[in-house]
Amino acid sequence: MTGPRPTRLDGHGEGPADTRLGRAARSVVEPLAHAVSHPGDVLGTSAEELAQEWESAAGDLLEAPPQRTRRRFSLDRLVRYAFYYLVATKLPRKRSPVGFLGRSARGWACAGLFDHLGEDTNVDKGVFFGSGAGVSLGDRSGIGVESLVLGTVTIGDDVMIGPRCVVVSHEHIYDDVSTPMNAQGMAPDLPVVIGNDVWLGVGVTLLPGTVIGDGAVVAAGGVVTGAVEPGVIVGGVPARPIGRRSPATRAGS
Repeated sequence: MTGPRPTRLDGHGEGPADTRLGRAARSVVEPLAHAVSHPGDVLGTSAEELAQEWESAAGDLLEAPPQRTRRRFSLDRLVRYAFYYLVATKLPRKRSPVGFLGRSARGWACAGLFDHLGEDTNVDKGVFFGSGAGVSLGDRSGIGVESLVLGTVTIGDDVMIGPRCVVVSHEHIYDDVSTPMNAQGMAPDLPVVIGNDVWLGVGVTLLPGTVIGDGAVVAAGGVVTGAVEPGVIVGGVPARPIGRRSPATRAGS
């Protein structure tokens, strides 16, 4: 069910992350990002054409050349890792009276574990992210209580991830019915990309290869795989479009 492992997205300027992206990956990412962040450029285009363009861009992204995140061992990473899982992850959640203690402690740990940690972020109580390698969290974004974020996951700016969400970029191989699934290993990594100003409700699951467009909403409990267009509200298992953001979408309006 899974294809070649695509390039991990980072998109946070020059340096090691920019080197990992490479020119080939940027040639795919930049046009897609422009289409998502500048919807005015495509005014007058039919909904069908926009959908086709989005699916094509997402498909190109998932077929990009494979890259691998490599993190050297360091004493600093070891200290932050131990501090996070032994202490910080158990401190009060953000919305508690002393939530600033937990938020600050977890932020310090994640700054040295994630590939990128933006300004004014929140990694809440009980979040599990393994070593943190491959995870990028944008400015003013937050990961909710007891969520799981594993693998190559790029989260944009102003993103709200609700409690107990699951975001993973890899899965088990299960194609061979003659071999137990737990003996078939893991499928190639398929990065997950979450755009800017996205809201994932409580208990949402994003499966490998998911691309969420800017301004999209995933309703509580939704299970998403593939591409979600910008500004669309999706929900269900599997998640399907159920609306589009507008002042009328709020309950009771």
